Amino acid sequence: MKVEWNKKYKTVSVYVVITFLVCLLIGLFFVNINMVGQGLSIFFSLLLPFIIGFALAYLLSRPTAFIERHLFAFLERRKPHPAARRNLSILTVYIIIFSILVLLFMYIIPQLVSSLTVLFSSMPNYTDILKQSLVDLLKSGNLYSTDVQKSVNDFFSSFLDITKYFDNLIQNAGTITTEITSWLFRIIVGIIVSAYVLSNSRRFTIQAKKVIYAIFSMKYAKRFIEILHYSSDIFIKYIIGTLIDAAIVGSITFVFLSIFGLPYPLLIAVIIGVTNIIPFFGPFIGAIPSAIIIFAVDPLQALWFIIFIITLQQIDGNIIMPKIVGQTTKLQAFWVLFALILGGGLFGFWGLILGVPVWAVLYSLIAAAVNKKLDDKGVPENLYMKTGQDSLSDKK
Repeated sequence: MKVEWNKKYKTVSVYVVITFLVCLLIGLFFVNINMVGQGLSIFFSLLLPFIIGFALAYLLSRPTAFIERHLFAFLERRKPHPAARRNLSILTVYIIIFSILVLLFMYIIPQLVSSLTVLFSSMPNYTDILKQSLVDLLKSGNLYSTDVQKSVNDFFSSFLDITKYFDNLIQNAGTITTEITSWLFRIIVGIIVSAYVLSNSRRFTIQAKKVIYAIFSMKYAKRFIEILHYSSDIFIKYIIGTLIDAAIVGSITFVFLSIFGLPYPLLIAVIIGVTNIIPFFGPFIGAIPSAIIIFAVDPLQALWFIIFIITLQQIDGNIIMPKIVGQTTKLQAFWVLFALILGGGLFGFWGLILGVPVWAVLYSLIAAAVNKKLDDKGVPENLYMKTGQDSLSDKK
């Protein structure tokens, strides 16, 4: 009896000590939360090249596999060369990316800089034109008063303050150059890491599966791996498809603006293409400032531009985007809007980009769990498929 009592006493003592230590650690965490934040920031800063590398490897895994299957399939005809096929595919992908970057830096970026320089040098003149157009519009509707005049003057004065930001950029050129150099180093290391990860992707996959099977039971490990595959499939298709779609929309915009002689074709095409990555709100985010820029040069051309953008977005939303991305997310428009507002509110820009695919995964998992629960309970489909109106009509 005494031995049993001592055993219980020791067990209770161990639990008390563990609870005390956990509470102490939690208390120290909140007391020194600033130091913990700084430590985590340093830790993630050190890991950033590896995060970039794994992200690049994840994005390039599909193109690499495609090239490996189709372009270098001839290597397997006589004797298997899996390592050679893989490495040649990785090299081909990086040559393609490097060629695109060279084209960007040689042709597109200088033209963008030139367009931005001309735009900001002409900003005061464009602002005066916009201001006068707004004043004439208000006067024609008998809405122009002293208070309105003050509001208009204050608005355009603050609008011109945008040039101060560029003055600050010039003054802090040294700091910006140091930061750019630091990021370039991280990106270069990330590219090296991504090449290694792509080359040894099978080994990393096996190691990850071993860890999952070691932690979870066989049933839950298989389910977890299925969910990972499903989530990865949605993410990679959605992200790559969205990037391709944005490039197509930007290219079409550039061709249209160039053919019809609208101002700043490359600059506006880049704005439209980049903002098109954001679903639902992206076209409006890009079209509004672009229309204002064109309106300052020629109001009639701005009208044609708006008509073109509306037409292009209809074609993109109904033809181009579904063909490229397909029904990857399988979300209704309401849930897309919900995911954008929630993701953007919680995580800002990255929430707008990744909110839709993340919610698509969660939505599918919740739907699968609900359907399984209904099947387990034996609930017939016709019971929940009826609406309130159907029930009333049945009673009649």
